[in-house]
Amino acid sequence: MSPQSHVIPASSAWVLAYSGSNAWPPSSYCFILPRRIYLQDRTIFPAHLRNAICFIASHHSYDCSDVYRKRNNLVFDPNTPEDGFKVQALLLLTLASYARFERDLGNGALTAAINLALRIGLNSNTFACSQNPVFQESWIRTWWELYTITGLISLIGGTNVRLSQPNHMALPTHCEEYETCQTFQYKTIEEMQQRFSTEANFKWSSFAYRVEAMRILSKILDISNDTAGSRCDAANASVSSFLLSLPPDKRDGLKKDGEIDEVMSCALMIIHLASVCLHLPRSNLTGLRGFKTVCGNERGRIVAEECKAHHFAALRSAKALSNLISSRTSLKTLSPCFSCAIAFAAVVQLSECLVRKLPESDYLKEHVQLELSALDVLGETWPIARVVRGQIAQFSREVLGKSSQDMFSESLSPVIPDDQWLQDLIAENLDMPSDGFFIPGV
Repeated sequence: MSPQSHVIPASSAWVLAYSGSNAWPPSSYCFILPRRIYLQDRTIFPAHLRNAICFIASHHSYDCSDVYRKRNNLVFDPNTPEDGFKVQALLLLTLASYARFERDLGNGALTAAINLALRIGLNSNTFACSQNPVFQESWIRTWWELYTITGLISLIGGTNVRLSQPNHMALPTHCEEYETCQTFQYKTIEEMQQRFSTEANFKWSSFAYRVEAMRILSKILDISNDTAGSRCDAANASVSSFLLSLPPDKRDGLKKDGEIDEVMSCALMIIHLASVCLHLPRSNLTGLRGFKTVCGNERGRIVAEECKAHHFAALRSAKALSNLISSRTSLKTLSPCFSCAIAFAAVVQLSECLVRKLPESDYLKEHVQLELSALDVLGETWPIARVVRGQIAQFSREVLGKSSQDMFSESLSPVIPDDQWLQDLIAENLDMPSDGFFIPGV
């Protein structure tokens, strides 16, 4: 098939790797070799990786055919070399599959990526140490991308699978240096965690902050059902210190020229999502309704002494997630994982609408409308956003269509009455068969 068969917008996070297009934009998943390396050797990507990139890119096309999807089996062929490129292809396939509700394919790709990465030693600084430094940086980024995606899917899909951090593993360098193939200066994850007590004025990369944000989220998921205040306080301190330690140019996910720093924006999404996961179950917000989405944000109720403090902390984090959307001029480069971050934010804000009396909740409604609009745009690319939007929209109609007193007088029955409602919603929103969908928490 000709590369011109799919027209990929220049702002898309993924482009056809072999198209020769001048557009090679950075994305929140920038572990593929830089365009400069590709232009030096257009055969550098093996067929299975080219197909995975095209599969992702085809979702940004008006004509998203199944041609690339059917070719994905190539990566599972036993004759496919077991190397870093195969891990990269499996990662892309994992991300796209979960965003498309293809549970079996996503689980298989993620499991294969984890097993292969550990088997070939991708989590070691000695992996491919004799190769070009740009290739070494690509493998470092690939391992930490696997670490991050595994953690996010653990939350969204309830897989309870998370990777450990090798303390002496190098962290990714700055994206600008990587894209221009400059000399890299490495620091380890251990040094990242010790940055608060050191005198050195080292400038950490956005990717390093994203890894650290994922470490904190993983810690919070590990104590999700823990009622011990000390562990919760420590996790809360980790979130706060992360945000307080950010240099001015990393605090809002924007570059100096006003363009979006995709990787830092994703890091901020993860840390605010971590805060919501920590505080929402310990607030009084989860006790109002039994609402849930396909993003696994029914966190349960944990009794906490400082319920009010958790309440407002969850609300602040939800607003911060909304602000990450409003600061952007385009949503085309957003990871599909943002769909679920938006869902978590909306659940907090709609629950807060039940607590506050109208019109005090008007500003919360504006945030919810923003989130529904963002899911509308993301839904043009990723099926998961369309389904999440339908669920959030239904909940918002129930909440905003009644007074707080009416809502409190009702029993706390869930907004989603049974699994059939969800199946009907998916069938209504997706032009796909319901078999094999990934439906976490259902």
